[in-house]
Amino acid sequence: MIMNKVKDMERKYVLSEERLEYSGRELRRVVAVRSFGGVTVGGVGGWVESEANLSHDGNCWIFDDAKVMDGALVSGDAVVLGSALVRGNAKVCGRATVMDEAFVGDNAVVWDDAKLFGNAVVVDSSIICGKGKVFDHASVIQNALVGGVAKVYGEAIVAGNGQVTMEAEVFENAFIDQNAHVCGYAKVFGKARVYGNATVEGFSEVYGNCQIHGNAVVKGESSISNNIELKGNSLVKDSYLY
Repeated sequence: MIMNKVKDMERKYVLSEERLEYSGRELRRVVAVRSFGGVTVGGVGGWVESEANLSHDGNCWIFDDAKVMDGALVSGDAVVLGSALVRGNAKVCGRATVMDEAFVGDNAVVWDDAKLFGNAVVVDSSIICGKGKVFDHASVIQNALVGGVAKVYGEAIVAGNGQVTMEAEVFENAFIDQNAHVCGYAKVFGKARVYGNATVEGFSEVYGNCQIHGNAVVKGESSISNNIELKGNSLVKDSYLY
């Protein structure tokens, strides 16, 4: 009995009797039984499939009509709100925020102070960490990484173990794939493609319909646009190619 009382005191929410059928599963709303973070006693939260989806520790919470299901877990001080969906074996932890219509699935992890919003998608075993932001209709898939204070937005895609880190930005319809790395203060946008172990770094800008691939490196304050293609072991530093 003592053990049960201690466990009850440690609980921060219970599952209400309000139920929702979603994707063939029954979800239930969470209701706070103690105050924590910005949540007060009696506060009604979002939807979970079971208590395994939301930790009783920390200030983590699910707001609004957000849903967390399957084997997914929200923990730490993370929040999921709006109409966001977290499922599969995904993890949202640290002080991360997932909101709006964003989706986190499979084995993806959103943690630290990362933010995912708009209609952004993070799936497979991809990671969003640091203060990275993924938003609009951007997708991070196939074990890709967005970290530092990097931003991926518009309809950009980061895939195939690609990485966007430091203060880099990838946006519009840009595509990062196959172990490519965009870092520093670099920007890749338009319909540009960076793939196949290529690196764009420094203050470089790559845009238009250009392709950077192979082991090509663009660095310094380079600017590459239009239909330029760099491949193999090409190195461009502080140059302008149009």
